[in-house]
Amino acid sequence: MDANGVFTCKVSHYESTDKIDRFIRTLNNLLVEGSRYWSLKNFYLKSILAAPNWGISSLSHRLKVDQADLEKLILHPTLGKNEKLANSLGEQPLFNYIKNSTLSAENKHFLFSIASKNTVKLTQKDVSTFVDYHMKQGNTFNCFHPGAENIFWEIVKYMDHVKNVHWEILSNVTLRIHL
Repeated sequence: MDANGVFTCKVSHYESTDKIDRFIRTLNNLLVEGSRYWSLKNFYLKSILAAPNWGISSLSHRLKVDQADLEKLILHPTLGKNEKLANSLGEQPLFNYIKNSTLSAENKHFLFSIASKNTVKLTQKDVSTFVDYHMKQGNTFNCFHPGAENIFWEIVKYMDHVKNVHWEILSNVTLRIHL
């Protein structure tokens, strides 16, 4: 998404050249470090379980991780990634609100990614403010911009400010008319 961006990575030398072994080590690192990137954990887990001779119980034993914790990372076949993520985060109403909004698929994906980070609490009010800015007022938003998340929060903050000032002015005008 950003050809000139700086990305952190971890380079390690392993004796084994087996792809599954590398995936297990990577998944283990993601779990140990407490990575918030659910989609990465899911990718590696699915890849390992697709290999012959690997099941959830054997992987649980190898990683020394409770099987229930690994099962949380597995998608149920009838659920999409975002619905499963919403369940694991306890944010079903927010994810449903985003899903049912009139935003484009790219903008919905962008909002799902913000909601899944849990660094700053995304609320339905924030999404509603963004929908008002984006859809009702006809503004455009480049969710692929390197600073898109910061721009999103500035838009939400600004639009909330505008709404508050607007209602404050109307309240003062109405109050003067009644006096």
